[in-house]
Amino acid sequence: MFRADFPGQVEFASSNLLFLDAASSVILVCVSLKESEQEFRRQLSLWLSSLSAIPTQGSDKVHAIVLGTYDDEASQRQKDAFDDLALRLWSFNKFSRIELHACLRVCSGESRSAAQVCKLLDSIGQRLVTEHPHAFHELRLKVREWAKQHVRMSELLF
Repeated sequence: MFRADFPGQVEFASSNLLFLDAASSVILVCVSLKESEQEFRRQLSLWLSSLSAIPTQGSDKVHAIVLGTYDDEASQRQKDAFDDLALRLWSFNKFSRIELHACLRVCSGESRSAAQVCKLLDSIGQRLVTEHPHAFHELRLKVREWAKQHVRMSELLF
C-alpha cells in the first residue's frame, strides 16, 4: 500500500493535484465539524471542486470519501448540517467527475471510527485493483524505482 498525506491549506490545493493518480487513489476529504457550518461547507466545496479538476481517462472518476472529523466535539447543529450536506452531495451529483463512496462523521482517536474508514478503504481498494490492474502495476514499479534511489534497504525486505 502506498499512502500520501497532502497539506490541506488552500495554498497547496493546485500542487497537490499534480501528484494524484485518479485510477489508483482514494482521497479522504476531511472537514472539521468544530468549524462553523459556513467554513466546513466552503472547505468541502473547495476540495471537491479541486478534485473535479483532476485529469482522468475515459470513464474513470476520482474516488473520494468525505469525513466530518471531531464528531465527538461537534454540536448537534453541526452534525445535522453535515448530514444534510452529505445527502445533497449524493442527491444532486454536482461533482459528476467524483465517485463519492461515503460521507461519514468520525470521532477523533476512536478506534471504531478508524475501523469503519479502513474497512471502506479496503473494499474500494479491492475494487480498484480489479478494475485497474495496469495502473497499480505501474505505480508499484514507480515506487520500487524511487525506493532504489532513496531508501537503503535490501530488495528482499522491500
